Amino acid sequence: MVLDAASLEAITQEIRTCFLYEDAPDQLSVLEQGIRQLQATDPEVNLSGLYSTMLRAAHSLKGGAGIAQFTTLSRLSHHLEDLLQALQHERVEQQELAYELISLSIEQIGSLIVTAIGNPEGVDRLEATTLLPTTTAIENFLQSLPPSPRAEVTGEEFLLSNSQSFNPSAPHPPTDSQLLNDSLAIASGIRSLNLKIPVSRLERIDNTIGELFISYERLSLYQEQLHQVDLTLKQRAAQLNPLSEDMQALYNQLAALGRKSREQGAGSREQGAVNNPLHPTPHTPHPTPHTLHPTPHTLSTTSHQPLATSHSQLTTYDLRLTTYQIPTSNSLQELQELIVQVQEARADVEFISLEMREALVELRQQLDDLRGDLTESRLVKFGSLANQFAAAQQSFSQRYGKSVQLTIEGRETTIDRAILEQLKIPLLHLFRNAFDHGIESASERQGSGKSPIARMSLIAVTEGNQLIITLADDGRGIDLTAVRQRAEALGLCDSNAVLSSEQILEFLFRSGFSTSTTVTTLSGRGLGLDIVRLQVERLRGTIGVETTAGQGTKFSISIPMSLNILPLLLCKCQQQTLAVPASQVKEVIVLSEYETGLQHGSTIAWRNLPARLYYLPQFLPYQWRRGAITSSSFANATELDQRLGLVLEIEAETVVLAVDQMLGERELVLKPFDATVKVPNYLLGCTVLGTGEIVPVLSPDRFQELLSQFSVAPATIRQESSRQETFSATTEDIPKILIVDDAIAFRRILERILTAAGYKVVQCRDGQEALEKLSSSEERFDLAISDLEMPRVDGLSLLREIRASSQWQKLPVIVLTSRENQWHRQTAFGLGATEYFTKPFCTDDLLQAIANLLPVTTL
Repeated sequence: MVLDAASLEAITQEIRTCFLYEDAPDQLSVLEQGIRQLQATDPEVNLSGLYSTMLRAAHSLKGGAGIAQFTTLSRLSHHLEDLLQALQHERVEQQELAYELISLSIEQIGSLIVTAIGNPEGVDRLEATTLLPTTTAIENFLQSLPPSPRAEVTGEEFLLSNSQSFNPSAPHPPTDSQLLNDSLAIASGIRSLNLKIPVSRLERIDNTIGELFISYERLSLYQEQLHQVDLTLKQRAAQLNPLSEDMQALYNQLAALGRKSREQGAGSREQGAVNNPLHPTPHTPHPTPHTLHPTPHTLSTTSHQPLATSHSQLTTYDLRLTTYQIPTSNSLQELQELIVQVQEARADVEFISLEMREALVELRQQLDDLRGDLTESRLVKFGSLANQFAAAQQSFSQRYGKSVQLTIEGRETTIDRAILEQLKIPLLHLFRNAFDHGIESASERQGSGKSPIARMSLIAVTEGNQLIITLADDGRGIDLTAVRQRAEALGLCDSNAVLSSEQILEFLFRSGFSTSTTVTTLSGRGLGLDIVRLQVERLRGTIGVETTAGQGTKFSISIPMSLNILPLLLCKCQQQTLAVPASQVKEVIVLSEYETGLQHGSTIAWRNLPARLYYLPQFLPYQWRRGAITSSSFANATELDQRLGLVLEIEAETVVLAVDQMLGERELVLKPFDATVKVPNYLLGCTVLGTGEIVPVLSPDRFQELLSQFSVAPATIRQESSRQETFSATTEDIPKILIVDDAIAFRRILERILTAAGYKVVQCRDGQEALEKLSSSEERFDLAISDLEMPRVDGLSLLREIRASSQWQKLPVIVLTSRENQWHRQTAFGLGATEYFTKPFCTDDLLQAIANLLPVTTL
């Protein structure tokens, strides 16, 4: 079976992803820990074992990089392997110089991994400018070493030296106690082994545990409903008790009446037998009040009847009473038995409810233990990563002559191992940039009235379901003027545009953007902050930057935790259930206990502190589009008496959010949103109740922007955007190119190339999105570059629709695909393709074709 280019490319991408995100970080961590131990010069360190460990890591990096087609990274790892091997064979006399070369190699390997994550195709192009001095230095150092003192050993000598004496006697079978001891030793050894489990499998286990907690909530709801049914049955059974007593009394009366009737009937028969021995008297029923007190008519009637006739009437009446009594008594007895059965069934329901409650308590304990064990297996302390920056800081200070004091806070903060590994490279890149661009030289700092020793801080904290890592320095800060001038030179904004400092700083995260004009071994290699943002966004996080000229810069990375069980306060507002982390609520107050006539935006005194009061549905911004809530609905004091308030602290300001109803505090699974739909940053995620209701979880830590902008009219409030692409003024004469490709990595490569060439770029992930962009946008597009194989609408269908449009039928379209066969080429040209390129493509040829198709423009 022959794989086509697309299949091979897919396999290559999968191999690269596995290497970059799983294998390479692990091996790099081993090397970084090893060089720290070597530079610490601890006499108790086993150098031979440490060299072997680092050798295996370098060898794995070399092989993995080779399979992933990262030639430069593989070559550098090979040089590192040779250097470590020379140390292991004791061929190196200048150990400090060797350690310095190892440290430099490891730093370069980390940089190559950073580059490979953002632009895998650009890794091998860095060798001439950055890696060549390192590789040359290692090669020269290795050539200066003496050869390895390996004596030639013949095969016979090797066998003789490694042979073992042969004992011809039969081996003694092991005893039962020996077998038992061996089994126990093996079992003990197995329990102490460590297993390497893929992160993806841990993620699946994590999600499964989350679903189990949701199922537990559903079972708890069922148990509560069963308990309510039990209480209702108990009430109904209690109501049946008087009825059961009445039926018992009625049954007793009927039984007594039957006995008396039988007794009187027996006496009448005896009397009749005396008067007429040949005709016995039949059974006489129990006398009724009518028979005991007969009327005169009755007496006159009966007195003239013969004796035999009187005996016949008594017998008939007795039979009628007996016929009525028997079924009535049976029915009463069955009804009583049924009531007893109902009461017994109610007792069974109560017993089942109690058993189910105890089983759920035990199940919750087991789920908590399982979650704790899994969380403990995934969590590591931030100090394990922070220590690497401490070692890097010492190495950088010695190498580049800058005195820096690094402060690390939050070493004990526990972080998901997978998240920490993926944050290592972005943080290292930020650390390099801060050290190179932010920190001034000692003379420059003294000239500015600063201490010659610079300060840097690395802080990790958790807030709710967010991990926040900040890296700050007290250096020169970011030159906003230089950033803007560079953006204007690249055509990213117009010179007359009015931009805020936040918008100017946003340029730093554009693909290929850099203000550095020199290349060093520390930074300035074209590895822009866009790569850092890309990696952070893959973790569903955000990155921000704050800077003050002459005072320093602070980068903040916020990452949602993968899974958390948090105590949440559930509340109801406008029939919508919302949740707030209980740890962020200072107190729940009854607003009726405070002053009356409160309105949205009023101020109350909470514990002698002024606190602004807001109605939560009005505080959140989404109601501006609905227009369903008015401040007048909050002004009614009678309604206010029925509301509660959540006391929060937002950026050192006390705020009270009014809610309609509190549903209580519960420990629930908090799941972050994925990147399918962009959600406001004041949402931590969501949780699922036992009823199946999905409840948004608010993040009061992110309410500051809402609070600061609340006095601004809704129409003028700036909507948050982590990547604001459009500014108040643009340059209309810069050609704009539409890129249509379902591979995000390929779109980013094209964007980097075209942006560096001076073009504006708009990305679409398939033909359907491109058609929507062309039909709904008033923007002018000068050219389109499209793939052929895409979901929803493919490239050929996109071509057909463009040529059928009166507005875009003359738009130049370049097909850039992995399909190299003649049929696809002819079909594309038949549908109106302007040019046809195959992947991998030559950048110069593509740029030349674009220049030929676009009108002459001054860029």
